[in-house]
Amino acid sequence: MPAAAEITIFSGGAVKSALVEAAQRYETQSGAKITIEFHPMGPLTQLLAEGASPDIVILTREVMDVEEKKPALAGAPQTEVGRV
Repeated sequence: MPAAAEITIFSGGAVKSALVEAAQRYETQSGAKITIEFHPMGPLTQLLAEGASPDIVILTREVMDVEEKKPALAGAPQTEVGRV
């Protein structure tokens, strides 16, 4: 039997309650292990610049417009999931 997936998410705090709830539901349904790190946008983008490579990054549109031009996220697929 294959091991359960491990998913790492970096996010700003604005979506914390909804993201934690969704992650818990996904873990229950899929057996995946989800680790979420919440950071203000400045420290989050610094982590990316230093080489951190989470599976999913949740950024504000304004920050994404800047970060998508940098090596850490250049060419990465994007999906807008909502606005806060």
